[in-house]
Amino acid sequence: MPDESFVGHYRIGDGLMAYLNKEKEKAHRAAYYEANKERIKLANTEYRRTHSKELQAYSAAYYAANAEKILIKKAEYQAKNADKIKAAKALYRKTHADYLRRKNTKYREQNTDKVKKYMAEYYTQNIGKIRELGLIYRDSRREIIREKARKRYKENKDKSKIYGHNYRARKKANGGKLSFDIIDKLFALQRGKCAICKSNLKKTGHHIDHIYPISLGGKNEDRNVQLTCPRCNLIKKDKDPIKFMQEQGYLL
Repeated sequence: MPDESFVGHYRIGDGLMAYLNKEKEKAHRAAYYEANKERIKLANTEYRRTHSKELQAYSAAYYAANAEKILIKKAEYQAKNADKIKAAKALYRKTHADYLRRKNTKYREQNTDKVKKYMAEYYTQNIGKIRELGLIYRDSRREIIREKARKRYKENKDKSKIYGHNYRARKKANGGKLSFDIIDKLFALQRGKCAICKSNLKKTGHHIDHIYPISLGGKNEDRNVQLTCPRCNLIKKDKDPIKFMQEQGYLL
């Protein structure tokens, strides 16, 4: 009879030699996996597909029974492999950018209120950090940002002007918001002429003028704006509209 104490060595029984060396067995498994990697992956994928419910139930039961142990092990792994995990996530985001963009867009569309609430809470809790990161980002990409802004302004001059008026009105807290098509509407309504001197705006260019200035309490809304030539707008500035027209010789 073979000596039963030779654990980890060769054991003979019924003419069959059993190989129990763990290190060699591990190397054997690794070599087998490398030689059959694709076949094993396909087999595993097919198994998960055909046994999805059983695997989900098993995973849920295992996690419920070992939740604390799993969390501790996960935290230890993350602490030891922080750089590795960060690099893997960055690589995944880069190689799956289009997929992640579509997924995030779909989620935002389906959970608009939830996302807005989360963003508002996050901003409130991290306002200092967000501002600091914003400054760092702008400082490191200052020229790129300026070039993009110039290009965007050239391609969307009218919209940029509307945006600027809306922004200044918010700062003044007078309320109101201009429609993005208000310039086209005013062009048609004024027949392409300056509201003050009647010059051809296609030749002179145009400014958006608040009839009753925001600085005097006027609202930033469609019914309080008109198109003027640059000269008239610069002369009028933030004057009271009635006083300004009287200065121009109109009896109001």
